Amino acid sequence: VTPDRIFSMAMLPSREHVICAVGDKNGRLGFWNCGRSSSSSSSVPRVALYQPHSRPIMGLAYDPTDYRKLYSVSYDSQVRMMDLNKETFEVLAQEDECTALDVQPDGHILYVGTKHGDLQIIDARSKAAQQTLELHDKKISGVSVHPLYTGNHMVATSSTDHTVRLWDMRATDNCLDSETHGAAISSIQFSKGGMGQYLASMSYDNYIRVWECSNGEMQSVGKISHNNNTGRWVTPFRVTWDPKCEYSFATGSMRRELEVWDARHGRINARLADDALTAIPSINVFHPFLNIVISGTASGRMYAWRQANSTPKAARVQE
Repeated sequence: VTPDRIFSMAMLPSREHVICAVGDKNGRLGFWNCGRSSSSSSSVPRVALYQPHSRPIMGLAYDPTDYRKLYSVSYDSQVRMMDLNKETFEVLAQEDECTALDVQPDGHILYVGTKHGDLQIIDARSKAAQQTLELHDKKISGVSVHPLYTGNHMVATSSTDHTVRLWDMRATDNCLDSETHGAAISSIQFSKGGMGQYLASMSYDNYIRVWECSNGEMQSVGKISHNNNTGRWVTPFRVTWDPKCEYSFATGSMRRELEVWDARHGRINARLADDALTAIPSINVFHPFLNIVISGTASGRMYAWRQANSTPKAARVQE
């Protein structure tokens, strides 16, 4: 789908289509339309490729209220919005090297992490950075907006300074809670099943950590041993929650598998593998309505997994 290593992914929130956007190492934005069912003609892959950035695209997110808009952030310091109907790109802000992205559920506010530990708050309507907050000492590796908490004011950030922190965006002078890891953290995300009950992180200390978040506090659910040392040539692993299930999340594996986890018990529900999967699926995204997961690799290839015959097994759709 892209010529170079995949760094970010976003799934179009459509009940009828399976269209995934991906950003690669050199700022290319690719779209893969792999249809809805493997038996229909619409399942034939259709690929489109654009060049909105000049450096790695570190985050992609659709506007939750208008799926014709796709936001992207890059190491080239630009925050852009793509109009999918017009196939045009607009610069919303250009401040610092961007490393992470999430969007408030109303679609108006973008939270952008930077290489120097700042969080930029950008209003998509005014197309300007409203505020820049110094939240970490080093690069912000992940940003996640809680889907419910007090009007979506709770935001979690992770950093290469080894910390995960919770913030109330109405009063960022005080951190709500903070947890220190044994090494740099590669990603963090609230569960997407509707309640935001769980928060999970991945760290280079070779653990996945899961917390329950309530009243601004992080209460540990468990710590899972997991090889997260992807090395120089593989995109760092990221936690990806299933929007259809509050406690289910997926990660890549150094064994060239996609692992689906149960956050409540810290156990693997499924390991998805295929002979055609010749690289590590480090970046993954669930479809919000269909039982489909898309995986991306360092080769720029993508794989679609779907539930087959109502069994826990999954089949590769297209490459």
